[in-house]
Amino acid sequence: MPKRNLIFMPPKKILFIGPTRIGDTVLASSVLNDCYSKWPDARISVVTSPFSSALYEAFPALEELKVVTKSKGSWRQSHWWKIWSWAVSTRWDLVIDMRSSMLSLCLLSKRRKTFRGVSGRHMVSQFTDFMQRSQPLSPKIWYGQNDANEALAMLSSSGPYVVVAPFSNWGPKDWPIHCYVSLLNHAVFDGYTIILTGISRDAPVANALQALVDQINRPIINLFDWGHLRHMLPIFERSALFIGSDSGLMHLSASTQCPTVGLFGPTDAVRYGPWRNTVIQAPGEKMKSLSAEVVVGHVKQLLPMQELSEDSA
Repeated sequence: MPKRNLIFMPPKKILFIGPTRIGDTVLASSVLNDCYSKWPDARISVVTSPFSSALYEAFPALEELKVVTKSKGSWRQSHWWKIWSWAVSTRWDLVIDMRSSMLSLCLLSKRRKTFRGVSGRHMVSQFTDFMQRSQPLSPKIWYGQNDANEALAMLSSSGPYVVVAPFSNWGPKDWPIHCYVSLLNHAVFDGYTIILTGISRDAPVANALQALVDQINRPIINLFDWGHLRHMLPIFERSALFIGSDSGLMHLSASTQCPTVGLFGPTDAVRYGPWRNTVIQAPGEKMKSLSAEVVVGHVKQLLPMQELSEDSA
């Protein structure tokens, strides 16, 4: 009887060592979903950080989610030790390491794939090559009906909506508040309700969010500090446009059908631009150099004009 070729047998038990940061996790979901599409009977365990754990919780092939906080110190004090201690007793069919570590070599696995990124190409294009696919992969984050019900209950008006995420985890990536005020008060947004989202602690100064809210002269739904990341997916799907910094929320929006505009300054738009969406690059990589008029020009090409009633005109 001929021996079975184990190399080409569909894996049944997969370990996915995911990225730490939210944006990287959204982009790397293209790899995770490719595994699910190709091997629908496989059970996939995921290692991730507390920042990104909510993005995996509704994944249909999830067997176990191991959330590990990054830590420094000796090997036995590190997060790698925690991951290894949890994973070493399992015989894996495939280990996919998106963190470019040596961990997969220390685990029992029939196959191993370790991603190592390069400059000059979008991350999703690199992931497509990594998985040896002829057609481009696509990021996708799953959510449940409860997520949708809770999120849509927060929408106090019937729309249409434009989502704005003005803050990121690094100040130089963010457009000044007065620029957002000029943009959002432009007539191109007449008839739209603005949904603000993000984490208030990312604001450059304590009153930045309130200053933005106070100066926008149109309906606002403020979702700052509310809910978890999956809540935003059904909201993005029902919105006409997203505008914001290079951030996890930008990538999350781009993973849906929501037209997404990413405002870029010092970060690498070639590698990390919103996948198959719009990048606006600030002159000289300085966000304060990007004018509201330039952004309006792009928005006019993406956002349907609303017919206003006499009451709202």
